[in-house]
Amino acid sequence: MPLLTLKAQVHADPETERILRDAMFCATKVYNGLMWHLRQELKEKGKVDLRRSTLNRTLKTLPRAKGYYSLSVQLTRDEVIQAYRSFFALKKNAFVCYLIAPPRPS
Repeated sequence: MPLLTLKAQVHADPETERILRDAMFCATKVYNGLMWHLRQELKEKGKVDLRRSTLNRTLKTLPRAKGYYSLSVQLTRDEVIQAYRSFFALKKNAFVCYLIAPPRPS
């Protein structure tokens, strides 16, 4: 499976750059946290509840939950749902050789 890595550089005033970095950090932590919880649920129960309401409850248990940007969290939550569904679609067709999407780099 090809891997594409993009590197970007932000040119902004220090305050804007701090906000952007924090938003990216939050999105990464939300993605990794939700994926970890989904893996644990699959391992323990053999199935996963992918409803937004369930994932929202899980989000509240993550560290720094009150500090996350709401729009970033919503988009990342929806991205997790799609990544999880894609994994099982690929697995059904025998295209997957690892367990669920790997975590994003921090």
